[in-house]
Amino acid sequence: MQFDSVLELKNEFLSKNFKDDLESKQDKDDLQPKAHTDHVSEFSLMRSSMGYFGFGYIAKGRNDYELDLRLQNPDKEMYKEAEKFRDERAKREARIAVIKDVKIPSRGTLPQSGSGNGHLQLIATMRPLHIGLSVAHLHGQAGTLGAFVRTSNRDIGVLSNNHILSSISTLRHLIIQPSALDIKLQSQEIQRHHEIGYFENCIHISKRVDNKVDAAYAILNKDISHEGNLLPRGFAIPDEGRRIAEAADPLDPEVLVGNSTVAKFGRTTGYTSVSGNTDKPLVAVASVSVKFADVGEINFCDVIEIPWESNNIPFSQGGDSGSLIFLPGSLRAIGLHFASGERKDLDTGRSIMVSYACNLSYVLRHLELTLVT
Repeated sequence: MQFDSVLELKNEFLSKNFKDDLESKQDKDDLQPKAHTDHVSEFSLMRSSMGYFGFGYIAKGRNDYELDLRLQNPDKEMYKEAEKFRDERAKREARIAVIKDVKIPSRGTLPQSGSGNGHLQLIATMRPLHIGLSVAHLHGQAGTLGAFVRTSNRDIGVLSNNHILSSISTLRHLIIQPSALDIKLQSQEIQRHHEIGYFENCIHISKRVDNKVDAAYAILNKDISHEGNLLPRGFAIPDEGRRIAEAADPLDPEVLVGNSTVAKFGRTTGYTSVSGNTDKPLVAVASVSVKFADVGEINFCDVIEIPWESNNIPFSQGGDSGSLIFLPGSLRAIGLHFASGERKDLDTGRSIMVSYACNLSYVLRHLELTLVT
């Protein structure tokens, strides 16, 4: 069905089942500072006495979309309402899924090494820097150097997640490579031998409104060499030695559809790729509640949901946060990985692990960055 029909179905379901919640949400939105108005989305997450209810869509092709009805912590009444709506009104042109255990792992649960090719090299001290390496702020959890970016002032920076590079304790704090988790040195030695730059800016994460991204960047010190957005050689990976120079918007069905193939190169699992299919498609736009360690539940909207090849073959694991998501072959970058969870399709009863990525084009636009070419 066409995109307008997806929106019409979604709004009809909301007006029927969430009328009071919609009015309450509108009242709260009216009270938000104007700085938050950019977070408004057609696919925001709703919360009611029945649980969380989210929406998304799957692009099957140009002007051909499928509605994704997403339940989190649902009760039986929510199941019934969703199934009734799909069968009677959506004419089965909608999927219903239960989304579970979406979280960002705490520092204490991160693996110190992964199972992906080359991971031992990715947690090592490496100069020149390249994408996929372990990175963090001085006292933070391990994540991945996603991309090299250029600021509006022509400075060179590294891009990753907010929860990897940002610290609430200090401004312009140090960024190190690899993370403190991956090296066994005292703080002063870490600073002296592993400092690569300092935190510069982020898109703030809020508990009051829906968030679209988890992203931050740091400015590299002038003496730190790097390879730019080159897929590094020596890892026996597809496209190695080629450069990722272009960002593409995953909202464009010419860029991302349900059966697209996406890849990433991250600190824990190295290079991984997966192709969506009819049974487990890529969801181009999804809303989801994510559990942040020591913070609680944070709502996100307009994120990409990526199914794993199987529950035993992960697309990502803890420590891969911040990895650049890109399209193999064309090497167009579309997102930053930031969380993982589980999806159960109510039609088939099948459960599959999934990874989540935020929209890279949105990140670059709002932080006034460009990819280093």
